[in-house]
Amino acid sequence: MSECVFNPETKRCVLKNGKVGQYVIKKYGYIDPNNCVYNTLTKKCTKNTKISPKISPKISPKISPKISPKISPKISPQAIKHITHLAAGVKLSHALKHISSNNCDIVNILNNNGFKIIKIESLTKNSASQTVIIKLTTDKGLDILAKIGYQMRNIQFDELFAENFIYKFLNKFNIPFVVEYIKQFTCPNIDNFLTKLPSGIAKKLREIYTVDARGFNILLTKMCSDNCKTLHDLLITKPDSKTINAVLLQCMYALVYFQEIGIQHNDLHMNNIFVEENPSNITLRFNDKIVFNFSSKYIVKIYDFDYASVVPTRFNYNTFYPNGRIDYAAQRKLCLSNKSNHGRRDTAQFLLNFAGYNTTKLLEYLVGLCLPRDLIDASNANMLPHIGHPCERKNSPHYRYDLFPKIDSAKIAMRYFHVDLTANVESYLPIPDKKLNLISPILPSLAQNCKEYTDMSECIKPNKPTVSLERRQKFIKALIKASKSL
Repeated sequence: MSECVFNPETKRCVLKNGKVGQYVIKKYGYIDPNNCVYNTLTKKCTKNTKISPKISPKISPKISPKISPKISPKISPQAIKHITHLAAGVKLSHALKHISSNNCDIVNILNNNGFKIIKIESLTKNSASQTVIIKLTTDKGLDILAKIGYQMRNIQFDELFAENFIYKFLNKFNIPFVVEYIKQFTCPNIDNFLTKLPSGIAKKLREIYTVDARGFNILLTKMCSDNCKTLHDLLITKPDSKTINAVLLQCMYALVYFQEIGIQHNDLHMNNIFVEENPSNITLRFNDKIVFNFSSKYIVKIYDFDYASVVPTRFNYNTFYPNGRIDYAAQRKLCLSNKSNHGRRDTAQFLLNFAGYNTTKLLEYLVGLCLPRDLIDASNANMLPHIGHPCERKNSPHYRYDLFPKIDSAKIAMRYFHVDLTANVESYLPIPDKKLNLISPILPSLAQNCKEYTDMSECIKPNKPTVSLERRQKFIKALIKASKSL
């Protein structure tokens, strides 16, 4: 007997074994077959009038955590969407695209473009950063971060110049677990700008003023759409283990993605990670075998890339940014060169800081999988003098960790995720909810082509190394000389 499936795109029933039917199953799964019936007279599939068809694609309420070689690594661009409308929301960068960057009246700019500001507050607390961060809340609950710093005459000291470069690089990729870059504004008139801010924020900006400054940089990013808090604030409330694990896996996925495209964050503590309360189903494919499907009340948003660096990878052919600011930052040694990237520093820093708040069976497993035992023990003995920068001082007794011996990156760890653990994942991850939207980003290593995860022209059309005319002429002369001697 022929079987039918419901196609939610055309709202029609099609043969399960047909070309369209196979496409539907691949993209949406096997949607309830009771929606459709096979007419033996017309030999066609029709809707079952007794049951109203479900238009939403069905998400299986069961997790399939087993590592199975049958899972195909081939994922079509149509089947896996990087960011759903839930994660993307309003693209503020598009809304403010027409606004001149030489403008520092950001409150009026936002008000005049449909984002009415109802609250301005400072998020800067005892920060070593030479910037001030203010949160702008709109009447629709949207939180926007404005990071304000002075334009430095020596570009290597300019914190926001470095961060703006990193955000523009990240903006070429569709990663739902980072904050959205909006725009950077410049402001040459310092006094005029300060009069438009609350007195406390203006005072803080005057306190960090330096004679080497020549105006303001104002970097806007979208914090969250609604109900936002730092991961620090979430973890100190001692949430249930399933919530912790759902957030943990999102962070680990982001670290794998960072390593593949060449990003190293270098400052990954719990106050630089936000969680947006926006329930969703999430599918994370760490490789062609390990897939986690779960629901999450919180979506992770990683922030603060002013210490980040970029190196070329096979998914990012020629972007190199070592971030020279790090070399000039006193007592902030990176524990490894910022001119290479293997993901181990971010993994160690994130897991050590995360484990300081809460623990779960999954977290214990990941910590034990990625970090050597002596490093975990050392973290309890003032291993991290500054939560943002482990292994600061050369005379520290833990300086041996400057090159992170025996540490595995999140990318390496997820390749060898233990089969016994994945077999029990459904017991400590929230099961998917078919009523929720789906976020299903794709790692570069699972993509069939660059367009599936980025719009980088360097990736789609790799630049060939240029050869100078002088070197080309020398080569031709040498070739002619060699040919004559044959």
